[in-house]
Amino acid sequence: AKWQHALDLLVDMDLHTVQPNVVTYSAAITACQKGGQWQAAVILFSSLQMEELEPDVILYSSVVSACEKGHQWQLAMHLLEDLKKKRLREDAIIYNSAISSCEKGQRWQEALQLLDDLKKTSL
Repeated sequence: AKWQHALDLLVDMDLHTVQPNVVTYSAAITACQKGGQWQAAVILFSSLQMEELEPDVILYSSVVSACEKGHQWQLAMHLLEDLKKKRLREDAIIYNSAISSCEKGQRWQEALQLLDDLKKTSL
């Protein structure tokens, strides 16, 4: 699977003392997200932060999308709040993934609140 190959490459980088950066983490997280591996995406996202790298909105969107595919609406909502706390500019993609995760979790009130928030941000 492509996601497994991406994780292997990330580990190989570390073994060869090549420091992973936001771009390499982003590629691996996206591969996990596309492969339906939400747990791996979340672990990589945590690792990135432990490495004191600053995630951008694209990384957040990938992880939220992975959570959406894994029916993890609470984690998706937490990540969206974390993004806001870091004062990163949210985009329509992350809102769409968060709304979809709420829909899959049958959390209609939360989904409607996100739609209202989206309207207020004028995206």
